[in-house]
Parts: sequence; structure tokens; C-alpha cells
Amino acid sequence: GTVIVESTVICEYLDEVFPDPPLIPADPVQRAKMRCWTKAVDEEVHRACGPLTFMASHRHTLMRLGPEKLEEFLQSTPVDSVTSDWNVRKRGYIEQGFDAPDASRIVHLYDRYLAKMEADLAGGPWLAGDAYTLADAGMTPYLARLDMLQMQAMWTESRPRLTDWFARIKARSSYAEAIDRWIPNHLRSDLNTFGGRNWPSVRDILAA
Repeated sequence: GTVIVESTVICEYLDEVFPDPPLIPADPVQRAKMRCWTKAVDEEVHRACGPLTFMASHRHTLMRLGPEKLEEFLQSTPVDSVTSDWNVRKRGYIEQGFDAPDASRIVHLYDRYLAKMEADLAGGPWLAGDAYTLADAGMTPYLARLDMLQMQAMWTESRPRLTDWFARIKARSSYAEAIDRWIPNHLRSDLNTFGGRNWPSVRDILAA
């Protein structure tokens, strides 16, 4: 058979092969809005999630390995990874945490997309309009990661539409099936613990 790669491409392929219920809007304007969101996931949001997770949580988990195992982990990074220089950047996130040179840019980029979600949700209950689409599915993992990192205040304190959106997302049966079920307990524990400890660093960056 044919191997389909890239998450957004896979999602659109699945929607075409299994079209009921449709997750790509029939309306051209709503379809364009949906694709702006999936484009943002591919080009910026996904690339911000990895660094944020390493700075907030993974660095602490990896420090338990000791210097030799940590170096072995860093050297095992594939060349074709999150970015072409992911090995170097990942080392910086592990060693420096939120003191890394691009930490502020990453936090503000993430926050900018949360603000855009809040704005777009003024036009309907879902990101592309009146129906759940691949836009909502695409952004769900990135809100879920912040939720696991105990950084919900990025939306619960000032973004009521986004707060409502995420509550509805978590209430869907697919959330438990696609996200909760696949997160090992030890990983969830580390994300909760270390993310919560590092929330003040993120809060300070946002306030600066």
C-alpha cells in the first residue's frame, strides 16, 4: 500500500476516505479558515510545543539520566527532526530552561495563537465556524499539552471563549480515546509536576 505522511495531510486523507462525519467544511470560506489553522499548526505551533515542553518539563526528567546517558540521548536526535538544528536547540533548552535565548519568543508565539483562537471563536462555537473541523482537531493537542503542564491560566484567566472551547473539547469522547488513553502515567505525572513548578517562569515572560 501507499504510505501517507505528515499529520495534516493524513487528517485530510482520512476525511476524504471516511467522510462521515465530515471534518472539512463544505463552505469555501470556512474551509479556508480551517486550512489557515492547520497551516499554522504545521508551520509554527508544533515547532513551539516541543521547545516549551523541554524547557518546562522534559529537561528535569532527562537530568535524572546523568551526564553520560543525557549525552547519549542528545546524540541520538535524528537529523530530520523538529528543526534542522534541533539537536543544538534541544541541548540549550535542557541546559538553560527558560533562560534559553529564544524562550521568550516561543512563549509569546504560543500565547499569540491562543489570542487568535479567542478572537476566531467570537464568530462561532468552533475555530472555523459553526461545526467541529480539522482546525479544532489540529489545535487540540497543543492546548492539551499546556493543560498537562498546568498552564491553563494562559486562557482561563482572560479568554472565556477559549476556556469554553477547551471544556467542550475535553468532553468529547474522542479526547479520552485519542489523548488521555495514550499518555503514560509517569509522563503525565512529570508534565504536571515540572510544568506547574515552571509556570511562574512562563507567567513572568508573558508579563514582561
